[in-house]
Amino acid sequence: TSATGYIQLYTNNTLRSTLTADGDMNLTGKFTNNKALTTKSLNFTVAATITGAGGASVLDTDSETVQIVDTTTAGHTFTLPDATAASGMVFIFIATNSANNITVQRAGSDTIEGNPSVSILYGWSAPPYRMLVSNGDNLWTSI
Repeated sequence: TSATGYIQLYTNNTLRSTLTADGDMNLTGKFTNNKALTTKSLNFTVAATITGAGGASVLDTDSETVQIVDTTTAGHTFTLPDATAASGMVFIFIATNSANNITVQRAGSDTIEGNPSVSILYGWSAPPYRMLVSNGDNLWTSI
């Protein structure tokens, strides 16, 4: 038999979603904004930590879904893939220290929660990570 479980997603200590996962990692559930998650076989792949940042990376639908950045010496900028091509994809960006920001920017005219970009900073005022999911149209949303 396949094991089942759940994943709870929080931001700023607020529960944003509870997703049910079956043994094949098929996720079902809704976000607090009542948008359904329609992803199948969600597999997270972790990129090697980007150290000595200060560069830029353009992500595509084959990119690792977890990006860990050591921002000790400089920040790093990521450009997301087109939201339409990346329907249901989740990217996680993690800053490992507070020296510099990670910037995540849109592709084309997509938006990230209505903005062209978001910054991720390791510190007490905000979580040092951001999880973004594509709605399959033109929007990336934090989960």
